[in-house]
Amino acid sequence: MNSLLQYLENANIDTVLSSCSDFFLNYPNFSRQVLVVDGGAGTGSFSVKVMQRVVNARVIAFEPFPGNFTSFPESDRITLEKLALSNKDAIVDFVVPSMCTRTGQAFIPIGSSTTGFIGKPSNDSLDTIRVSAVTLSSYMDDNSIDSIDFLKLDLQGGEFDCLSGMGDKLSRTTFAWIEYAGDTRVLDYLQSFGFQLFDTDYLFVGEPNQYIESIFKVKSASVGINSIGKKIFFGRRRSNWLDYNKQFDFCRRKRRMVQTDILAVSAGAVEEFVRLIASW
Repeated sequence: MNSLLQYLENANIDTVLSSCSDFFLNYPNFSRQVLVVDGGAGTGSFSVKVMQRVVNARVIAFEPFPGNFTSFPESDRITLEKLALSNKDAIVDFVVPSMCTRTGQAFIPIGSSTTGFIGKPSNDSLDTIRVSAVTLSSYMDDNSIDSIDFLKLDLQGGEFDCLSGMGDKLSRTTFAWIEYAGDTRVLDYLQSFGFQLFDTDYLFVGEPNQYIESIFKVKSASVGINSIGKKIFFGRRRSNWLDYNKQFDFCRRKRRMVQTDILAVSAGAVEEFVRLIASW
């Protein structure tokens, strides 16, 4: 696993890259239209940022939770598909562990949720609804879409199912930004298609301590509160890990690390990507 942030630091490139929307701060505006797929779009915050930063972008946003529809932005460049992404076209159970109930959660409207996932509830107190799911492969066929320029997936554990549901169409994706919480199938599958993988910031709950800071660089500015009121902070790896999967698992179990985001660059776009970040 390559450390994107370490790469940027070594190249003396001073930029913020802790979320996929940051990537678009310096994304070039092509003469052609750029197609972005927002998987797990929530209330549309990422879709809006893409609209603001890439003038010729078109976004297809997938979001199955009805509580997020009312606050989703309207734009002639955003298509909201009220669907979940998975590895089959079917009606599925969608679990909603928590919803925003406090106005203090400024960027998330009351009644919305960013934590829903396809699956069975772990206990009876969790709300479960039935939603329609599609594969990106069938959606692309049905809508005459040949390729995807940028794929963002935040599916609360459903990322591998979505990727595997793309089939060979994954090879027609240039960049992918994927939430990664330790499902090694995601990394293996992307690499089997020739993607080069970079990690970004790592998310932790609680507060930093000396054990965490011996492995990660933590910036004081990254300490805050998440959408459900928990203390969180971000860190970046201090060094490369000889066994990435083993070290990731250790930090999940022993260092309160939750996840990172993976930037996957297709083999054919590596040179373009190097030129892109060199221009930052």
